[in-house]
Amino acid sequence: LEIERKNPLQASDFTFRFIAFKPPLAMPFGQCVPRRMYFKFNFFTFQDTITETCEVKDPDGKNDMTRELVPGQQYLLEKLGKQKEMRDFKSIETQFSIDGSVSKIHDENIHFYKYLLERELSIDIYDADSLLHYGTCRVNLR
Repeated sequence: LEIERKNPLQASDFTFRFIAFKPPLAMPFGQCVPRRMYFKFNFFTFQDTITETCEVKDPDGKNDMTRELVPGQQYLLEKLGKQKEMRDFKSIETQFSIDGSVSKIHDENIHFYKYLLERELSIDIYDADSLLHYGTCRVNLR
């Protein structure tokens, strides 16, 4: 933290990119994985963030999700819209800027680094069609 305190460049840009989803290995009987979902979380001192809606796609990028998802297999999350090919794949991104010179918060960069070292981010997952809470995951920010 002392190195960060002495660093004259005290602004930080932080980006969360939602690229893939892996259903749990063991799901309760009768519970299905949503075909479309969005995420909600609270990062640092920012207000609650709700992402755009995305579709759950096969690992090869195909949209043929008529069969049941395989627990433990990774699936792509694609922002809703018209993509023609896999190279046009669009992930969901949420960006945050932490800059004490703009916010006028004394030592905001130090508070931010402590936050990253000491906290985990809880992300709530919602079914975009039913709007019901599907689950929560935790991400270590370190």
